[in-house]
Amino acid sequence: MHPLLQQHQHSLLGRLRTKILTRITGSNEFLPSARDLWRMHMSDWKENPIAGRIDFHLLNVQEASFVSFPKKLSRQQVRATLRHVAKHEAPLKKYVKGEIHTPQGSQKVGCLLLGHERTSGDPGYYAAILTEDVFSSCGYVSIVPSDEDGKSIISELSADGWQTLTAAQAGNRASTLVALTALNEVPDSKGRIRMQVDNLIMRPEPTTNYLMTSGR
Repeated sequence: MHPLLQQHQHSLLGRLRTKILTRITGSNEFLPSARDLWRMHMSDWKENPIAGRIDFHLLNVQEASFVSFPKKLSRQQVRATLRHVAKHEAPLKKYVKGEIHTPQGSQKVGCLLLGHERTSGDPGYYAAILTEDVFSSCGYVSIVPSDEDGKSIISELSADGWQTLTAAQAGNRASTLVALTALNEVPDSKGRIRMQVDNLIMRPEPTTNYLMTSGR
């Protein structure tokens, strides 16, 4: 394996990048040239613009901190997340990583959010749910947030096409749980994010050191 690729095998994102680059060169012993990368991006974009954006941003996005994906979200929690992201501009890209827990054990998962502005001027998102074992296939979620309850649209791509989910259904599916958690990491105009109470780390109380002396 090429030394630069070897350095990145400790992270899910690094291993996914290795798969993309190996797809171009046919070997993990070599790195593609800038021209080869450009050709791949143009070919992907022409065939499927969303898939092209996913590969492009996976190769260029910054490594993310670890987040905790919940096992379940209530309908109220789902709606609160949608209201949060409906109020500010969608970032071009956002990557988060974490683990989901299944009956078969823990699995490392990445989520690449692709933000866009809809014709109405409101934000919209595609989320690519990334796991190493099936990449370059991904799970896809589409989220059209609204600050009015009941007007947001959450859809998951299945073999039968896009399936629209209720807030209650979205709070119980692994792919949408990952996407909604990633949306909580999108900062608002004041730089604030939403976080599950269980993930909060309280700031320690300030302490004062007193010099104890003994008198005679």
